[in-house]
Amino acid sequence: VRRGYDLFHSIQYMADIIRHLPQMRGYDVVQVTNPVFFDLRPEKNWAIFKYLKKHNKKIFLDALAIDHYYVKTCLDGKTFRYSDFFVGDRPLPHPEREKMLAAWIDGPNERPNIEMAQEANGIIACLYEYYAAYQPEYADKLAYIPIPINLSINPFHPIKSTPEVVKFFIGIQQHRTAIKGTDILLDVLREIHDKYPRESHIQKVVSVPFDEYNKLLVDCHILLDQLYSYTPATNALAAMARGIIAVSGAEPEFYNFIGEQKLRPIINVLPDRNDIDFFRHQVQAVRDRGIRVSMDDFGSGYSSLNMLWSLNIDEIKLDKGFLQNVTGAEWERRTVIVRHIVKAASELGVATVAEGIETDENRKAMCAIGCDIGQGYFYQKPVSAAEFSEKYMSPR
Repeated sequence: VRRGYDLFHSIQYMADIIRHLPQMRGYDVVQVTNPVFFDLRPEKNWAIFKYLKKHNKKIFLDALAIDHYYVKTCLDGKTFRYSDFFVGDRPLPHPEREKMLAAWIDGPNERPNIEMAQEANGIIACLYEYYAAYQPEYADKLAYIPIPINLSINPFHPIKSTPEVVKFFIGIQQHRTAIKGTDILLDVLREIHDKYPRESHIQKVVSVPFDEYNKLLVDCHILLDQLYSYTPATNALAAMARGIIAVSGAEPEFYNFIGEQKLRPIINVLPDRNDIDFFRHQVQAVRDRGIRVSMDDFGSGYSSLNMLWSLNIDEIKLDKGFLQNVTGAEWERRTVIVRHIVKAASELGVATVAEGIETDENRKAMCAIGCDIGQGYFYQKPVSAAEFSEKYMSPR
């Protein structure tokens, strides 16, 4: 363990490694977790890698995190639609990203990474993205081994009933929040909480040890993991093992890669909430499976008119704000807007649902405008699944 970066501690750390090198000989398999597997300069890691290769039968290089091949693939503009560095053709500027680019592309880590990949007996990728990065040059010695989850420390506790308050969990790594995209996820989560303060709760943890992170996760319903990944990683998989809903990366490319065509349990989070191309892609993928798509809270936030013509959806649910606390002249003005939205939707073949119908006056007003369906307390307050089944599904 390195205890400091001054000259004394650097010499002490290097001496400790040299002292233990003889104990790293004579194994059938040696696995290094990254091209910078010791906290040393890249050329020193390369020298130790050669020593390990010489004195052991096989040596494997892991592709578990950002390295030269992953960064190079992110920058090629064709393999990924988005990554830690770009969304579409738009770069994601951040000082930490700039450091990674400087280190892995034409930087000190590039040559040792290439040398290790060439000299390794095999390369092991734990995510689809890392596999895709190495596949063009090393397909003959590349393997995918997914992240294992220990079920003995991640016991399954399913959500037994619809909770009155939905508990969201988000873990923030203080110096990696922009890289992981948790800054954007937290902003969106706060918007949800502002809109539904009584129905939602945010459990935010910042830079806590992994054991503590797991303990705090226990009572939550939904985990928000990361934004720029095609593949669910350790946190999302562990949460799913416990019965917690995971919001993370799970693109169609990942499911195709693992040969899964039916089960898609992860809520795939989009990397740019303003990028209509990603929404269009997701919506069409859902509709291709024969599922009707409804857009909630239309007319507020990001559910705006451009979504109506840009996305191939089946139904829009007009935000209840159109009906709440409105009388007289203001209602007349809103009626003009709602009437034109309903007319435009109808001409596009999109059904309309009026949210927030709480009185007969609300119902009559939306019927007069031409809205297809009404929803709200006027018809029925929320009930449990059992009550709904008893009232509406049982034979009469």
